[in-house]
Amino acid sequence: MGPIFLNAQEKTQDSLIQLDYNEIRKSLITHADDSITAMKYANAFILKAKREKDTSRMVKGYYFKIILDTKKEKSFHLYDTIIELSKNLKNENFPATAYFDKGVIYHRKYLYKNALDNYIQASKYNNGSRKEHLEFLINQSLGLLKSNIDKNQEALTLAKNCYKYVIEQNYKEENSPLYYNVLYALTNAYRKMNYIDSARVYNRLGLLDKNTSNNSINYNHFLMLDGVLKFYTGEYAEAEINIQKSLPQIEQVFDQNSLALGYYYLGKTHLHLKDKPKAIQNFKKVDSVYQHTDYIVPELTNAYQEIIKYYKENNSIEDQLEYTEKLIKVDHVLTNRYKYLSEEIIDKLDIPKLISSKEALIVQLKSDKKKSKTSSIVLIAILTGIIGIAIYQFRKKSFYKKRFKELIHNTPKKTPFTQVSDTIIPDVPEDIVKEILNRLSVFEEEHNYTDSKITLHSLASKMNTNSNYLSKVINTNKQKSFTSYIKQLRVNHAFNRLKAEEKLRKFTIKAIAEECGFKSAESFSKTFYKIYEIYPSFFIKQLNKSK
Repeated sequence: MGPIFLNAQEKTQDSLIQLDYNEIRKSLITHADDSITAMKYANAFILKAKREKDTSRMVKGYYFKIILDTKKEKSFHLYDTIIELSKNLKNENFPATAYFDKGVIYHRKYLYKNALDNYIQASKYNNGSRKEHLEFLINQSLGLLKSNIDKNQEALTLAKNCYKYVIEQNYKEENSPLYYNVLYALTNAYRKMNYIDSARVYNRLGLLDKNTSNNSINYNHFLMLDGVLKFYTGEYAEAEINIQKSLPQIEQVFDQNSLALGYYYLGKTHLHLKDKPKAIQNFKKVDSVYQHTDYIVPELTNAYQEIIKYYKENNSIEDQLEYTEKLIKVDHVLTNRYKYLSEEIIDKLDIPKLISSKEALIVQLKSDKKKSKTSSIVLIAILTGIIGIAIYQFRKKSFYKKRFKELIHNTPKKTPFTQVSDTIIPDVPEDIVKEILNRLSVFEEEHNYTDSKITLHSLASKMNTNSNYLSKVINTNKQKSFTSYIKQLRVNHAFNRLKAEEKLRKFTIKAIAEECGFKSAESFSKTFYKIYEIYPSFFIKQLNKSK
């Protein structure tokens, strides 16, 4: 019976090959729900292309096989086959599409090195008929990667490019799921850059869209993000209401990214509302998402620190140890996932040493039966504190050193914030916008912002305009509030002078702050850290060392 079956199978395959390519493709699509039959047509498509030595159609045939494998486990190796066959093809969408698809699969598995390598190759070979669309998809994926590792300015730039593309392509009407994904990513990118006014503008577009009902997942994504933005502006009661309303829908589809973010900011909101038990409950849900999906990003690690702090305050040693161990593991996972995307690789030995020390001391603690219960608790508490402090100091020192190198090698632009040119501002005449922008350029060039008494009203008066017009121009063109605009100019001025003037580095922090227009050393240090992610005292110390 065996030989008869094989001959019949061969005959069937030969009969399929007699069909033209379009007929085989249509039959494949018709039988898409029947994977076995559909795969026969895919194999026939490939065999026909092989016999006719048609490389382009061979590539398409292999891609059909990949599409039919929904989990991409059995067919993943075919991407490499496609890449090898199509590298010398011209005016085709391959191998760029194959590289991009591989990148997406690696991305979903948190294999970021492999994902980034394939995105780069996809961009390199992106010369086909779908060039613009594939470039958009690559930018969208890269933007998510950048956002995950807090490269927030780069993530915002990519999100803006993606948003521009979906608007030009009218995806709001023709591909609404993609439009809402991009709008959400743009809003979140503005949020992570702390451009809250801009984030609210775009988030409102999603909330008020006629195509998003209160029960839709898109609406609840934007409602959750609205709650997060309200947390940023101190509207904690409203933040709690909106996040809590949105989470049931998000839980149903188990969108791990939004779910973890929602739990995290609900926890932070409850901290500000003085409800620590609820805060800890939500911070634990962040960990639950990680345990179930492996999803974690640097922004969410503070949840573990808050849990440890809570249990320390309540003298719950076992729980404190449990979440200290979890934080160590999370730190290890993040280091391995993101080190390829950073310029400096953190020494992997230090965290394991801390773990080893902790375990050795715990074994010693358990084996020493002569110790009293009180002494044991004290020892564990001291141990946990030492480990926590060591981890914190190690991470902080490593980060600051890395950040200093980035700042020295990548000198910030003269204008330290995103600017939008030729913007038409509602209710402000275009000639007045241009005049205000010209006067702001002079204001910046002459360093008039170092006057500590400058206010929105006083500056508007000097510019012979009203404060409402000036505020709108700064908000739109500089992408900042007036206060943030002035503070960032002052800090950028201090940054550049500290790099250039050795004499200034001998001043106290308070004297430097006053020199640049700040009224207190605390305000200067906080703003400097917020913008450059490094404190001025450490920056000065490293400058003197490098000299």
